[in-house]
Amino acid sequence: MKKVIEKNQITGLCEWLQTTSPETTATIGNHPFDWFRCPLSELKKTQNYLVSQFNTVNEHFIEDDSGIKLHQGMNIKSLLWYPFDFDEHRFYVFTLNQVLKQRQWANEDISFVSSVARQVSIALLKIRLLNEHKLVKESEEKLKELSDQLESILDHIPGLVFYKDKKTISSVSINILQTRFIKINMN
Repeated sequence: MKKVIEKNQITGLCEWLQTTSPETTATIGNHPFDWFRCPLSELKKTQNYLVSQFNTVNEHFIEDDSGIKLHQGMNIKSLLWYPFDFDEHRFYVFTLNQVLKQRQWANEDISFVSSVARQVSIALLKIRLLNEHKLVKESEEKLKELSDQLESILDHIPGLVFYKDKKTISSVSINILQTRFIKINMN
């Protein structure tokens, strides 16, 4: 699986290799986004998968020479790039690379990858929601802490203390101002 990152690079996250074959070489790593600008732009635009073969390179892998890098440099015979989980800054791509022999990707292969992509998208959404919930909880705790600190400070100020927000007009009646009191000290 590869993830397109805002830093204009692609980061490989995992790879499974058949290490018994001397033809098998690792393709995982960090690669400049520019190496794959055309196919990645197409993935983002169409939000649909791309297939390319060693002997029939997909047109989107030709213009920026990414087909040469992939099919000759990395010895990939057949590839399937399946994008998912799009937002305005990034998206993820499952990259399936067949390196020992060419493969015609069957509808079942693509359906399986699509199902996995939906499940991973749900998991990523849950992670984002949990992170947002954590931030809200931390913000609420910080607000409570600051509120307690303010109350402690106000407890030690002699005389009348009141709060007036920026929306309050100075000529409002005393009844409205009274609703804006935080604390009244009569020390």
